[in-house]
Amino acid sequence: MFAVNTDGTGFASLHSFGLDGGGIIPDDGLVLSGNNTLYGTTRDYGTVVYGTVFSLSFRPQPTITLSGTSVILSWPTHVAGFDYTGFTLQSTTSLVSPALWSTNSPAPVVVNGQNPVTNPISGTRKFYRLSQ
Repeated sequence: MFAVNTDGTGFASLHSFGLDGGGIIPDDGLVLSGNNTLYGTTRDYGTVVYGTVFSLSFRPQPTITLSGTSVILSWPTHVAGFDYTGFTLQSTTSLVSPALWSTNSPAPVVVNGQNPVTNPISGTRKFYRLSQ
């Protein structure tokens, strides 16, 4: 399975099918559910040889950039046709269960196809995640 921009640029391999129980010979057509999960079927070599149903999801990947006394966390608004609207940045100071995640403020404002959020460095360790 691959992705390519409509102008032919940006080719990227997304998944290779094989004899490992993930199926071979993908059938025609995929179904997009929500904004970031594709579902499809294969004809052969599932876990019992009769094919399989598969899903392929792409969650946005945040980047972190140091900027003076702040960090800028950003993630794309979309990639390869996947819409990443509806994701919010959350943070916590501890990953010990149960971690208490809080929605970061302020909310991002789209700049050049990215959702940037600037956070001051406070001296307290913080962990971040994107949640939908």
